Amino acid sequence: MDRGRLRGVAQAGRACSYGGTRVAFEIQLSTTYINVIAQRREFYRQEGGLLFWVFAHFDMGARRLTREDVFYNNNRNAFVVTQATRDESLRQRRFLLECIWAEPTLGGEVSELRRELVPFDALTLDADTQRAYHFDFDRERNRLAREVRERKVARQKPLRDKFEGWYVAHVTTREDDHKTWGQLRRDCAGEGVGLPEYPGMLPRGLLNVLYSTKHGRVIGWDYSNFIQIAHHVEPGLRQYLHCFRAALKAFGRAELIRSEDASGKWAAKVAEYKARIAHGDPAYTADTTHDALVRLLFPELFVDERT
Repeated sequence: MDRGRLRGVAQAGRACSYGGTRVAFEIQLSTTYINVIAQRREFYRQEGGLLFWVFAHFDMGARRLTREDVFYNNNRNAFVVTQATRDESLRQRRFLLECIWAEPTLGGEVSELRRELVPFDALTLDADTQRAYHFDFDRERNRLAREVRERKVARQKPLRDKFEGWYVAHVTTREDDHKTWGQLRRDCAGEGVGLPEYPGMLPRGLLNVLYSTKHGRVIGWDYSNFIQIAHHVEPGLRQYLHCFRAALKAFGRAELIRSEDASGKWAAKVAEYKARIAHGDPAYTADTTHDALVRLLFPELFVDERT
């Protein structure tokens, strides 16, 4: 990297190398426009270096745009160098900074600012994202969000099991259990999912597909094997093809499909619909009308959101 170029970009700063990463320290002494900050970040990223902002003092209550932009774009971490941090650094013979950071809460809020003296060599330096931080706000926020989702899925399991038991019995015996249906409507409404007034108004094709895929056997139809469901989905229920594909992956039914596709007709269909989807064929536009119900009954389809 051209050290001269790095020096030419910073207004008040110094460049050095740490752990193989070129770090340019820029001291924020006055307001800098957000577009200028973005340009500097991009410059250092392209050069393989890291722009490290340092403040003489930091108070979010002041609401300065430069301060906020640096803070939020730096994983909600900011660094301050003062006479006190300098003296402590010399005493410990280690570069220390005052780190100011925020932490996410389980309720989706953000904590009050934390402050702590931290060593530079303990920070995470990420030149690709132009971030340097002590506390990984994004990772913790994702962890908490995942925990909230997992708790919700666990809490909804009794309702999920109750609905499945009712539905499988309903499509098998063709009998209506109005009492249970009424309870299910109330319970689902409590979870923010509306059910139609009558069972006959449910998206039966979609539910048959998903329950059949979940259990690896035909549910709700008179087909003799599972592959027939696949051929029914494409083309008969292709608006739900995205759900079917997600269910095949979630419940590990790829081998079942392959074992029953002796003729290779399904494999040919897969190649064709993938090509058509890639070309934006509107015939494969996903019907998301029932996504809330699917999310409640089949959380396995959304496991990628919890990882």
